[in-house]
Amino acid sequence: ALPSFSPNGLAVSSSGDIYVDTDGNSGWADRPAIVRTDTHNHATTIWEGPPAAGPWSPPPSVMPRHS
Repeated sequence: ALPSFSPNGLAVSSSGDIYVDTDGNSGWADRPAIVRTDTHNHATTIWEGPPAAGPWSPPPSVMPRHS
């Protein structure tokens, strides 16, 4: 379940439904998801992915070496 998140994208359908998504690495969500809010202000999670891996960091092979 997603208690809250900071949306990354937003779309409005011709019927007035609002769709927002999150990538799972920003805001408060720990997984990517798409949520629809209908014209009666009822929100429904319509897709939820697996937990995100967390903030990206380069692999050790590309990290700068310190002498």
